[in-house]
Amino acid sequence: TPLARLAPPASDDGGKLTVIAGVIDAVRFQKTQQGRMLVLMLSDGTGSQEVTVYDEIASRHRELLREDAVVVIEAKIRTFRRSNEEGESIVLRVAAERLYSVATARARFARSLELSMNGEANAHKLRQLLEPFRQAGDSCPVSICYRNREASVDVWLGDDWRVVPDDKLIRSLNDWLSPENVKFIYQ
Repeated sequence: TPLARLAPPASDDGGKLTVIAGVIDAVRFQKTQQGRMLVLMLSDGTGSQEVTVYDEIASRHRELLREDAVVVIEAKIRTFRRSNEEGESIVLRVAAERLYSVATARARFARSLELSMNGEANAHKLRQLLEPFRQAGDSCPVSICYRNREASVDVWLGDDWRVVPDDKLIRSLNDWLSPENVKFIYQ
């Protein structure tokens, strides 16, 4: 969800998580009655939002919680009323439940890897690039969108060609096919 469109759930369902992502602009510690927590200022190009990260979650993800880091967050969003001298306002409270690096989020949320290829494509080269990242199970299925002047076809590789969406794999595919021909599908 883009930060500019962030809103609490329509119902008062406190269990629903929203996935947000952005760059951490600032990190500050705050003491609470239950201990410490971090408050992040997250921005994504559409807006900025404070995100609360309680100590239990922060301690598991210290390496991610620094300025200029890109993070993906599953968060609970609630509203509360804040009073000040101008009256009362409704404020969003965003509390992180899970944090991911970009690579970890890709592995968690990617539904498939889509590769666009043309008549110049080399099946041997594709096999060579995918082979080290093959993994059955919860890994990512691969589809090939093959196009040339006479024909086009979409082909799903078999389950034994599912891959782990690793940064090295993405770099090698981008170098070979160019980045616009390498896409992860998330829905």
